[in-house]
Amino acid sequence: MASGDGANKVHEDIARVQKCIEKCLMVYMNKKEAMDTLITQDHQDPDVAEIVWHRLETQNPEFFKAYHLMRLVRQQIVEFNRLLSEQAELMRRTGLSGMTSVPMSNESNVSTSKTVFYLNS
Repeated sequence: MASGDGANKVHEDIARVQKCIEKCLMVYMNKKEAMDTLITQDHQDPDVAEIVWHRLETQNPEFFKAYHLMRLVRQQIVEFNRLLSEQAELMRRTGLSGMTSVPMSNESNVSTSKTVFYLNS
């Protein structure tokens, strides 16, 4: 094997790991979840995966800062929706509908109900 072939293989391995990491980021995985997936499901070398992840973080600090913030917000929305569903179920069991009639400035009545935030996963 020529040295050029070895270098090409390394670049291909790095590109493959980077693509796998990008897929993990698209489904909101944290670093540990992504590393576990890369190692167990994609059979990537853990050292290469760690190096590529670190390189991506170093080269894209603003992206990862925003990504981590987005993951926190997503977790809060998931928890909010869970609590909202729990509240709706409690209200249903106790006979409270959660619907009220609110007079508006134009004298019409509008029913209010819960608002749910959905995430695309």
